[in-house]
Amino acid sequence: MSLFGSPGAARAATLEARALQVFFGLLFVVYTCVFPYLARMNNPNENVRTYMTMALVEDHSLRIDRIIKEYGWVNDMAKVPDKVDPAVNHLFSVKAPAVSYAGVPFYWVFTKVAPLFKHAVPTITSTHEEKVWWVRSSTLVLRLFTIQIPCFLFLVWLERWLRATTKDLVLRLTAVAAVALGTNYLAYAMTFASHAPFAIAAFGSFAVTSTERIRAAQTTQRSPWAVALGGVAGVGMGLGALFVGHVSGESLIPWFAVPMALGALGLLVMLGTLTPDEALRCRPSRALLAGFLAGMATLLEYHALPVSVLLSLYAMLAFWRPRRLVAFGLGGAFNAAVLMLFQWRAFGSPFTPGHRMSENPAFARMLNKGLFGIGTPSVEVASKISLSHTFGFFGTSPYMTLGLLAIPCALFFPRGTKLEKREERVRFLGWALTMLILWTTVSAAINWRGGWTVGPRYLGAAPPFFAYGAVVGLERLSGASAIRRTVARAVAGGTVIASAIQMGLVSLLVDAIPDSVSRPLPQLALPLARAGFVPHHVGELFGWVSPWFWYGVAASAALAVLLAALVPAEDKVTTWLLRAGLVVAVAVVALVPAFSEPRPDEKTDLTSVRYFTDGWEPRDRDFVHTTRDLAEHFGASRPCLWYRVADLERIVRSPAADRDEARATVPREACR
Repeated sequence: MSLFGSPGAARAATLEARALQVFFGLLFVVYTCVFPYLARMNNPNENVRTYMTMALVEDHSLRIDRIIKEYGWVNDMAKVPDKVDPAVNHLFSVKAPAVSYAGVPFYWVFTKVAPLFKHAVPTITSTHEEKVWWVRSSTLVLRLFTIQIPCFLFLVWLERWLRATTKDLVLRLTAVAAVALGTNYLAYAMTFASHAPFAIAAFGSFAVTSTERIRAAQTTQRSPWAVALGGVAGVGMGLGALFVGHVSGESLIPWFAVPMALGALGLLVMLGTLTPDEALRCRPSRALLAGFLAGMATLLEYHALPVSVLLSLYAMLAFWRPRRLVAFGLGGAFNAAVLMLFQWRAFGSPFTPGHRMSENPAFARMLNKGLFGIGTPSVEVASKISLSHTFGFFGTSPYMTLGLLAIPCALFFPRGTKLEKREERVRFLGWALTMLILWTTVSAAINWRGGWTVGPRYLGAAPPFFAYGAVVGLERLSGASAIRRTVARAVAGGTVIASAIQMGLVSLLVDAIPDSVSRPLPQLALPLARAGFVPHHVGELFGWVSPWFWYGVAASAALAVLLAALVPAEDKVTTWLLRAGLVVAVAVVALVPAFSEPRPDEKTDLTSVRYFTDGWEPRDRDFVHTTRDLAEHFGASRPCLWYRVADLERIVRSPAADRDEARATVPREACR
């Protein structure tokens, strides 16, 4: 019997609808109620974007010179000589401008609303406290309306889009939970930065094209010219191999990706170009949207340009008829024009980003190497950004490894009619090549780690791609077998729990991790959470300054993950119990690497947590300070409180622990 009795179609639909409502309600709490922010860190990845938005609204200019004078220096700026007087330099953001532009209407509204609550726009004569409040509050407003809410809405759309791939509620919810809570998508969805929106734009373009292809495809016949083009690209595989053998010298492995990619690209063109009648069925509106999203990826992240090119190629295999091609081109050209206009106005040329003009000399030296900081692909770097338990994509999010199942399942063992098999192969050739070019680009970056980071931030587009791959792979492996489906659900559930603990907890506390932390969960997140060092939250707007509100938000995240992993979906009692047991076992095994001993080559400073606690915001509401206040208030009448203070201080590696323990006037044994 089913876990809830005989479900029936209507009952099953009702249970699914309720599960979705609860799941997304919990996610909404997570995505709108917590604001990790530490002014002391002066996060350049975010602040320089905030400064540009401020300058656009207040000064109607891209220059952030005045903003810097009022609020202080920040990294990631370009120093550009004045066009009239080259002896005078002006400061600009070096970041791709999309996020800063998107924040303009919300910051403008904030400048009109804040004075109603007695917070005027600061001037050069404003107090330090007024300026600190303004920057912090502006940042939180920009995060909420520009990044957090759109990123939440993308998750709602993603679940609906996955319904065409699987009817299995568990597989869909675990995939969405993995993206939402088990990768650095969460950390950057709560930061005024571009990494999470990059995922939305890139995957959105891929999804729009893929969906329209499926709707338009009607025949397995291929256009002769498509076969010819594919053959030419395939020949490049052999020529590339000969070239590699001639010039690569001692480093063969990175360059073998070139002929392999050319061969895959040739196969994609050969299989993927729609016939004239099929291409005519594609809607120009969808071509416009696919082009806009592909172009938006680069307007968000400079290093997304190769990804945009690949997504464009994938789209044009469908949208190649004149009207569709024009619509696609207009969609992409709009963002290209915005980017070129920004670069022309800021840096003097529409084709020059500001990286080579970096105000920071160390950054300038780094970014003047290669092509704007892009050098030769490195197998070692690719391995680190993939497997490291400090910042690796798979190493910090075990669920994402399941996305690799799509490669053999979809490319070599597709299911369905001949037409469906072809479309599945085409879709995952495009998927695989998009991810390959993203990994290749990041592995070739001189500054490949990107400084302080939560997970591999330059791989920001990857989470939804690999979550989709995981759904496809698990659905194929499950088939019609009840036991295989139970195991597939358990593996998805266990790995998403492990991913959420490893990345979700970190993301709910901090938005950047120094390179002196090699195991973020045990070395940083757990100590901060245990000692009450939790960030700003929405409860503060209503006078609830207690840290306990944050623990409620963390509980919402935990419940969302557990619901995704354990929701009964037409399970029998026995299969649900088996799944629950396997979920726990898989989660425990998948979490072991997060607590592993750092390797000798991994930089580790266990006292790094003190940097965060020393400048934590909001100040003095953590358990260390509140317990010390109680101990000082009660004095000799409650000496045991000093042992509690010392224990909390040891959790965060405070050097004051021994001193405060000595203030207890009774033996520790007397306090038990």
